[in-house]
This record gives sequence, C-alpha cells and structure tokens, in this order.
Amino acid sequence: MPDIADIPLTLTMTGRPLLLYPGVADELSARLQTAHNSRAARLGDRARRMAAKAARRVGLTPNSSGAVSPSPNQIEMNTALDQLSVPNRLAVLPSDDPEAPETYLAVIDINGPLLNKAWILMTDNGPILCMDGYDRIERAVRRAASDPQCRGILLAIDSPGGMVNGCFECADTIRALSETLPIMAHTDAMMASAAYAIGAATSHISGTLSAMIGSVGVIYGRVDQTAQLEQDGVRIDFITSGSEKSWGHPFTQMGEDEQARLVAEINQLADLFADRVALTRPLDRAGVRALNAGTWMTGTAIENGLADTLENQAAALARLSALATAPPAPALAGPK
Repeated sequence: MPDIADIPLTLTMTGRPLLLYPGVADELSARLQTAHNSRAARLGDRARRMAAKAARRVGLTPNSSGAVSPSPNQIEMNTALDQLSVPNRLAVLPSDDPEAPETYLAVIDINGPLLNKAWILMTDNGPILCMDGYDRIERAVRRAASDPQCRGILLAIDSPGGMVNGCFECADTIRALSETLPIMAHTDAMMASAAYAIGAATSHISGTLSAMIGSVGVIYGRVDQTAQLEQDGVRIDFITSGSEKSWGHPFTQMGEDEQARLVAEINQLADLFADRVALTRPLDRAGVRALNAGTWMTGTAIENGLADTLENQAAALARLSALATAPPAPALAGPK
C-alpha cells in the first residue's frame, strides 16, 4: 500500500458527508491527521502536484482540425480502468452445443474504502488499484453485462463504504442492469454503508457467519480548532463574499444555521439511501431509518431484512449458477 501521505485529499474525513462505517472513519481520520501534522509541507507540495496531474489527466487538447480530443493522460487512465475492470471468470455448465462458446459467471471484487474515482498508481508493470472507485466498479459491471457469454454477476464485497459522490449513481446502474441479468452480492468480511448501497442494488445478499452487514446511514465530521488557536494566541479573521463561505472551515466554530443546514443535508442523503434500499429489501424508508444505521453479523442482518442467506462464497456462486442456468419462466396466457 502506498505511503499514508499519498492518500487522495478527496478522502479527508472532515467537511464531506460520507457513507462509511464509523470505526473506519475514525481510524482513517486519525491516520490522515497524523500525516497532515507531521508532513504539512510535504503534503502541501504533494497536493499541488496531484492537482496539476489530475488537471492534465482530465484536460482536453485541440487537434489539428480544431476539434477537441482526449489528452494522452486521459487516454492512459481510461486504458488503466479497462485493465482493472476485467472480472474474474467462473465457468458455468457448458452448452449442449460443443461449438457454442462456454458461458460463465463474472465475479467482481470490491475491496476497501471507496472513492468516486478509483485511485490508480501507474507503474512500469501496469496499473495498480490503490483504492477502488465507483467508476471502476460500474465499468466492470457494465463490461460483464454486455458480454453475451456472461450469465450472471457476483459482487464479492469486503468494504466499509466510502464517499457519497458517485455511490448512488453506481448503485442505480447496477440495479438497472440486474433487471436483465442475475446479479447477487456476497461478503465474507464487511458490506457496510456505501458498500451496502451497492450490494442492496442486487437481487440477493448473502454473507458468512462473522461478516458484518449494514450501516445504512451517513456520517459527517467537522473539526473545530478554534480552542487550539486561542491557546496558541492566534486569531484568524475571515473575509468572505457570503455568510456561508466559511462554513466547515476548522478555524471557525459551528453556528446554529450551519448545524441546521448540515443536519438537513445528512437526513436528505440518508433518505436517498433508505429509498434505494427499500426498492429491493422487505423494508420501507421508515423501516430502514428505524435501524439507526446499525451493523450486524449476517444472521442478525437477515432478521433485520438487510440480507437473505448465510453462506460462503462457493454456495453463493452455486445459487447464482442455478439461477443463471434455469429455463425461462413460461409466459402467462393473455385474455382470450
């Protein structure tokens, strides 16, 4: 894993609503705070270089005819995403026709904290996925679903969740694709928060005995360093173009208006989350919210309506295989 100082600044735990298991948020926040405190100058320089590199990657350059074409760095990143979006393949029953291509199930691994855009390290030996992203997950699912030889997809999830941005869009894409192809989710470790939002977009959720499932909620952290500044004899005066411009800044105290806005925003995001879960689970919005964003081992998650079966990944694949190879249901006769 790259040095902690290399973690993208988009994953800082303050000033951004997150769909992340709280314990992990605390851990990452502490690690990031340590990195910032001990390497402030280095991080500042690194942030500037990262911003410049990101700008080059997404930049557009005019070609000789005056039209706009993707920059070389953007093409490189798209190629890297393609390489990292190839699903694992598990052969299903061969066709009765020996000449027909073998059909398969696609297994897509989803691991670790999730970003809006995957954090990819380019090396001489090819791209390395440092932190997974919704763009990479969505691309992998679309790629498998577009292959006529793919008969089903299993999302193998071990993730505490991640950023809000991009999560619901990714889940909506998976839910739409699941209408034409069997897609299931399984965890042998953790499927929490944003990762659960993705799992809940499938038709079936399963987990092992000690796996943790849930955390259907939103978390937000705001650091207030004004007491520390006062202790150090430092005062910072902010001049802003609007009263809300300094909201969220660690050198200001949270006022009632800011708190009310944040509470409303967090609840709005939580409702969006709950509504999506209610589309596939035996719960309505109120039922999801009544769970208070709790996280449980698989057995209790099943009792709470957040999961379907307690099984290992091999059993989950067998279940998906049976569904993928089942003959289509006969059409209902219409009125005579």
